[in-house]
Amino acid sequence: MAVFHYESIELSEQTLIEMMMESVKTYKDNVAITFAGKTFTYETLFDLSKRVATGLAEQGVNKGDRIGLMLPNCPQYVISYFATLYLGATVVQINPLYKPAELAHVLKDAEVKAIIMLDQLVPVYEAIKIETQVILVAAVSFEGSGSFDLLLNSTPMKKPEEVNPVEDVAVIQYTGGTTGRSKGAMLTHYNLVSNTLQTAATQESNQGEGSERVLTIIPLFHVYGMTSAMNLTLFLGGNMILLPRFDVEETAKAIEMYRPTSFPGVPTMYIALLDYFRKHHMDLSMLNVCTSGSAPMPVEVMRQFNELTGTTILEGFGLSEASPVTHRNPLQGKQKAGSIGVSLPNTESKIVDIATGEQELKANEVGELIIRGPQIMKGITTSHKKRQMLFETAGFLPEI
Repeated sequence: MAVFHYESIELSEQTLIEMMMESVKTYKDNVAITFAGKTFTYETLFDLSKRVATGLAEQGVNKGDRIGLMLPNCPQYVISYFATLYLGATVVQINPLYKPAELAHVLKDAEVKAIIMLDQLVPVYEAIKIETQVILVAAVSFEGSGSFDLLLNSTPMKKPEEVNPVEDVAVIQYTGGTTGRSKGAMLTHYNLVSNTLQTAATQESNQGEGSERVLTIIPLFHVYGMTSAMNLTLFLGGNMILLPRFDVEETAKAIEMYRPTSFPGVPTMYIALLDYFRKHHMDLSMLNVCTSGSAPMPVEVMRQFNELTGTTILEGFGLSEASPVTHRNPLQGKQKAGSIGVSLPNTESKIVDIATGEQELKANEVGELIIRGPQIMKGITTSHKKRQMLFETAGFLPEI
């Protein structure tokens, strides 16, 4: 029996802004975002992004600066993300659940110059602002007018700043810190565009062009949500149905109202949905593409969810340093329970011995996974590099 593998695809050395501009040109009247009963077309979304880019520039933010986004899923997140990139600056992803010490670490480590954050989170920043170099705080309010609205009132910036897609960092994505203090993975435009194209090539859908409706509950500040929900959906001309948090009843209402065709989720969401829909006998047959990542999916949950919906959950694997997707169980190939799947197109991987990292191991041997591909990060943030150099000078190198 032949071993399944994904065929290589043609990649593009373009920026995320250029990718977005192509979608705006093709799908300008399509709905790009649905949030709290409001919709934003591609043309409107991009116009707002260009306005915020101008507003940031008028406040002293320039090409190459780093802008922190500390927001839940909402239109302002997407607007700010593309405004930052339009300006030629770098997005720094910040978890809205961070405590003051965690926020201070990220702001200092990434040398953040401006931060766009939910107004309710401003006190977290205020507690540590004296430790940072931030010159601008723009507060997003869902209840009234926040300072972010002043940026929206600007004139749209006419042209995006030129950047080198292969060399220039689009996003600094902080890791979970499982092997030490959280570090910032530097992801270039090429890394993120490549992973978007790789993911699109392996996510089979029978939806027509520009008609995917993606239930987006996984956080966009997380690398999985950023690529597999936002960047992928906008590349495909689809509609992101944004929910700021996961609540099973609110999710059920959104499914009934908007009938999403795609759902990128995590195992805990699938477990909760499976339990809820068993009790309420709701229709999930509209879901055409379901993906799971961030943690192993229980085999029995996957089996039962697939039977309930008639779909097939595509379980994948990735990490912040890889934009993030590196492996996926194929829809047409063999689905192996407990497996992370096969390498994405244009991606090489192998298992090597832990002691030397050089000897490739055979099947059923335990070792370390090493990966090479266009989605692998450029490097880590400066302060970590400086610390690494100090250890190297002393003659040893720790995990960072």
